[in-house]
Amino acid sequence: MYLVCKLRSIIIRTPVIKDALPTLIASYVIPEFGNPEMLLRAKAVDMFTAYGDINFSDLNLLKIAVEGIYKCLSADPNKIVSLKAACAFSCILEHKEAIDLVRPFLNNILVEYIKLLDTFDNEDIIRSLENIVKAFSDCIAPFAVELVRHLSNIFLKYCKIDNERSKDDDYEGDVEMAASGCLNAISVILNAPIPAESLPII
Repeated sequence: MYLVCKLRSIIIRTPVIKDALPTLIASYVIPEFGNPEMLLRAKAVDMFTAYGDINFSDLNLLKIAVEGIYKCLSADPNKIVSLKAACAFSCILEHKEAIDLVRPFLNNILVEYIKLLDTFDNEDIIRSLENIVKAFSDCIAPFAVELVRHLSNIFLKYCKIDNERSKDDDYEGDVEMAASGCLNAISVILNAPIPAESLPII
């Protein structure tokens, strides 16, 4: 799985291999969601970060994939697996059918994203959250205030960390990118079709 992810740029340009990916995923990736080894669960999720946007003609396979990623996000005992699952969600949501499958779990998914953002300074999670907000802009209103509140707090935390780390000569501004991602996510929420009365603190 590690090598298949690394070879993505070649595989997606090779039709005979790309067309075989759904079979490979069904046979060798999906079963690893339940593997007791954390590393293999993490690599299974990575496969969907790399190839979540490929064509899944078998909608049942897509359903199983969504359920597996959701389980890794919400119930995996290892936070690294949950972190990788958060990054994979925005890729699998390239499929309209996946959006419909995720919709019933949206509240729980957003809660898990907030927990991860409180723990990790990770731009990839924020980018993935942006994509989720875009995908569910039609029903984000009930969560908008809480999301903006958390993202604002996380933004302030990142700014404080960035100010402290900027004193170091070898600091490369990685937290600054995450802070910028928070502002982008807030912007996406505020530009969604949300009734004004749903945003009393804005």
